[in-house]
Amino acid sequence: QALPQRGATARRNASSATLATARLSGRLVAADTGKPLARAIVQVASSEVREPRWAWTDTDGRWQIGKVPAGSYTLTVSKTGYVTLRYGQLRAFEPGKMIDVAAGQVIERLDLALPRSGAISGRILDEFGDPVAGAHARVMRVRYLDGQRRVAPGVEGVEGIPSGGLSGH
Repeated sequence: QALPQRGATARRNASSATLATARLSGRLVAADTGKPLARAIVQVASSEVREPRWAWTDTDGRWQIGKVPAGSYTLTVSKTGYVTLRYGQLRAFEPGKMIDVAAGQVIERLDLALPRSGAISGRILDEFGDPVAGAHARVMRVRYLDGQRRVAPGVEGVEGIPSGGLSGH
């Protein structure tokens, strides 16, 4: 029996590894207009895989990530001026859905719509209309727990605040 050429085993293993990986794809649009979002970052990450995989969206908002090993992944999309979301999230501060990927699987239509982020600015004035020195402002968000409206402090990452999603008190 003839011996395989040097490197043939490595090529065969690399080829079978490529066949055993999955491909994910989808489209990203702005939630308010439905227009495609170009140059956004799409990332898939897993505790089972050492390095996350990522891609840019094209001018039509489409993206594709290939050579994804089997496992459970989170898919996160971010773009400047928009709220960063995970796949399956309907709004900020909610959990996303894990995507279970099998070897060789092609998963399409992992589509997301990103809401615009907001900014908060203003001045704090006293009862005479003069600026208040050393005043502190705090961002709060409204939540409903057991049918009751609650104001929850401690919003993480002010830059990710969805427009219209918070109120100040």
